[in-house]
Amino acid sequence: MVRVRSPSPTEVPAVEYLEYPDWMGTKHMSALETSLRKKVLWAITLSEENGRVTTYLDGTYQDYPQEEIGGRWRPD
Repeated sequence: MVRVRSPSPTEVPAVEYLEYPDWMGTKHMSALETSLRKKVLWAITLSEENGRVTTYLDGTYQDYPQEEIGGRWRPD
């Protein structure tokens, strides 16, 4: 998912500043911002780099490292 426009004030509550950890790329930052929208129940991302699954709800997030959710998905 990629956010291509800024949401209107009616779509997202006023937020002065969201903190983004260093590991978050544009996909993850977009999901965090998208989770603030009223009609969004939950946003989820999967990191292509390390398999981390992150869930986003109301401008907060929770990480699930690949090792915690079953290890490697494509064993050699």
